[in-house]
Amino acid sequence: MNYLLAVEHSPSILLIFRVPAIIPGMDVSHGSPGQFDVPSIAAVVSSRQWPLISRYRASVRTQSPKVEMIDSLFKPTSDTEDSGIVRELLLDFYTSSGKKKPDQIIIFRDGVSESQFTQVLNIELDQIIEACKFLDENWSPKFTVIVARKNHHTKILPASISGQCSACLASS
Repeated sequence: MNYLLAVEHSPSILLIFRVPAIIPGMDVSHGSPGQFDVPSIAAVVSSRQWPLISRYRASVRTQSPKVEMIDSLFKPTSDTEDSGIVRELLLDFYTSSGKKKPDQIIIFRDGVSESQFTQVLNIELDQIIEACKFLDENWSPKFTVIVARKNHHTKILPASISGQCSACLASS
């Protein structure tokens, strides 16, 4: 192990990590404007080896061009098999965390417009819940979804002499 975050050395680890928690970050990348035949790339990076929070695993899938919602989080191929991203990441978390299932799933979703917030909950969160139930129908982790909006125009400026970092909204 080459490094640990300072908080991982502390005996008073953050409250959210007193129970097994997994943190997936999700985003979709699209082709250049005008390229409608190039597949979009859905990527999910997820924490592993709980209680550490600096170890991650990535999973990537292609999907239809210009589609923002990730459609491969839960992909049942039979009554007992699922080839989705969430299953892959949850199984990795389970094996790398001493056979513990996460009690909390804290999802960071990037690049979503305000009009798509409901779709994140109705499409992506539903897929994640289905993937969890597919693994164990009696397992009910708690979910938190944090969305970083698309086109927010926020800029972080360098720290001032006092050490404070001021933020301003760019006018566009």
